[in-house]
Amino acid sequence: MRITSRMLNETAARGGLPINQPTLLDYINKDDNSLMSVLNKSKQKSSDVMKKSNYEKIEDAAKSFVDVAKKLADDSEEGIFAKAKADGDYEELHDNIIELLTGYNNTIANSKTLTGTLEVFYNNMLKEIPEENSELLASVGVTVDKYGTVDIDEDKLKCADIAT
Repeated sequence: MRITSRMLNETAARGGLPINQPTLLDYINKDDNSLMSVLNKSKQKSSDVMKKSNYEKIEDAAKSFVDVAKKLADDSEEGIFAKAKADGDYEELHDNIIELLTGYNNTIANSKTLTGTLEVFYNNMLKEIPEENSELLASVGVTVDKYGTVDIDEDKLKCADIAT
């Protein structure tokens, strides 16, 4: 048997109930402050918070990565390489190289969480750097995996000469 709105309204009138009360579907389809708009706004806010958090993580990882890279690139007499050559103590140099690779891996890992075209482009550019230099890196104990992250054999790094 098919029940129509008219039949429901007549039954409601006989029972003393108000006729044409809005249904849940009416509230869902309503534009202003409807259930769906509230849910969509909530979903959008949560998405924005996640994106912001991911960008902040990438920024922190990249800052760390860049700071260590600058230290290692310093070719002055106060630079890490010059100090290591002068006093023969390579521990600070090794620690900075490990910190650089950790920062690189963190940057790669955090950038994978973003899916925008520009983010994917930058992530791929960043991954190309060790891939293009994989043979040279392997000679000092650094290997590149298929995901673009790097692993380090610390013993091999410590055995490498400073020029390499």
